[in-house]
Amino acid sequence: IGSSGSRMIGSSGSRMIGHSGSRMIDPGGSRMIGPNGSRMFGPSGSRMIGPSGSRMIDPSGCRMIGHSGSRMIGHSGSRMIGHSGCRMIGHSGCRMIGPSGSRMIDLGGSRMIGPNGSRMFGPSGSRMIGPSGCRIIGHSGSRMVDHSGSRMIGPSGCIMIGPSGSRMIGHSGSRMSGTRIILVIVIFVMTGT
Repeated sequence: IGSSGSRMIGSSGSRMIGHSGSRMIDPGGSRMIGPNGSRMFGPSGSRMIGPSGSRMIDPSGCRMIGHSGSRMIGHSGSRMIGHSGCRMIGHSGCRMIGPSGSRMIDLGGSRMIGPNGSRMFGPSGSRMIGPSGCRIIGHSGSRMVDHSGSRMIGPSGCIMIGPSGSRMIGHSGSRMSGTRIILVIVIFVMTGT
């Protein structure tokens, strides 16, 4: 029994009670309770509760809860929740949600959602939605919609609509007129195609 009346039991019994009444059990029992009543488990039980009541589990259990109540799960479970409540799933599940609630999925799933709720797909799915809600589909689908809501379809479909609503059909349909030809040239120069 310690100086302030605290109770401590050694390694075989493995119970120790600290100065403020907190209880601690060593790695054999793997239970530890910190000074403010927080509970912590060692590597065998792998549960740890931090100073603010947050819960943390080490890489074997892979659950960790940060100081603001955020939840994080490591690489085996691959779920992590950040400080603002955002959810992120790592490379196995490939889902990530950013601080503003945006959802992003990496190239394995090829889905990404930007900060303002816009949706973007990577090279395999080839669908991307830009900041203003415009939709762009890459070379497999070849449909692109620009920022003003105009529609452009690439070389396979070859229909393009300019910012003013003008319609242009490219090489397969070969319909272009007046300022639309200039617009096509400008678009091709800007996109490098």
